[in-house]
Amino acid sequence: MECTPSYIGKDAALCRRLSDASGIKLVTNVGYYGAADDKFVPACAYDETPDQLADRWVKDAEGIDGTDIQPGFIKIGVDRTTLSEIDTKLVRAAARTHLRTGLVIYSHTGYATPAMEEIGILKEEGVHPSAWVWTHAQNEKDNDQHEKAAKEGAWIAFDGVGPGEKKLKRDLTHFTEMKKRGLLGQVHLSHDAGWYRPSEEQKFRPYDFIFKTFLGKLKEAGLTDADIHQVTVENPAKALTVGVRGA
Repeated sequence: MECTPSYIGKDAALCRRLSDASGIKLVTNVGYYGAADDKFVPACAYDETPDQLADRWVKDAEGIDGTDIQPGFIKIGVDRTTLSEIDTKLVRAAARTHLRTGLVIYSHTGYATPAMEEIGILKEEGVHPSAWVWTHAQNEKDNDQHEKAAKEGAWIAFDGVGPGEKKLKRDLTHFTEMKKRGLLGQVHLSHDAGWYRPSEEQKFRPYDFIFKTFLGKLKEAGLTDADIHQVTVENPAKALTVGVRGA
C-alpha cells in the first residue's frame, strides 16, 4: 500500500513503473493530507465544499489525473489535536467519496481526540466506522481508546513497527492488549516509512523487520500463528475490499 497522498509526492505513473519492474503490486490512493498543520492541503480544498472535493476524488477514482490507474483506497490526514475546520471538511469529503466508490478511508490520525471526532463525523455522514482506518494508532498510549474505536467497528492500525527497544515494548503492549480484549479482528500491522528526499543521502528504513523480528516477538508474547495470520492477511484483505459500508 503506497500511502503518499497528493501534493506530498504521490506519483501514480511512477508506482506503475516500479510495480512493472519489481513484480510487486503497488496500490495508490486519492485524497488530501491535512496533518503537519495543513501545510500540504491545496488551495482548492479551502475554497470548495466537501461535495466538490468528493467530486474531484471520485473522478480520480475512475482514473488518476486522467490515466487508467485506479486507486485502492482514500488517504487523508488530520492534526493531532481537535479537528480544524479544514480537517473536518476532509473527513466529510472522504466519507462522501466512500459512499460513491466503496473505497476504504485511511486517515493519518495518531491520537484519540481526533480519532473519536472522525468517527462521529463518519456516522453523521451515514458511513459505518468499518470504512475507516485509524492510522498511527500506536501513538495513542491509552488502550481503552483503541478498544472504544474498535467496538465502534473502526480498524486500528499499529503501523510504526521497527527497531528500538522502546518502540518494540510499545508495540508488543498494544498487540497483547488487543488480544486480551478480544479485538485482534480489528487490528492492522505495518512498518510505515516515508519523508525520503531523493536528492539527499539517507538510510532507508528496512521493510523486513516485521518478518525477521517482530512476528517472532509477537509469538513470544503469546500470539498464535492464527492470530498473526488474521492481523497480517485476513484483516487488511477485509478492510481493503471495495464496498460501501453505510451506517
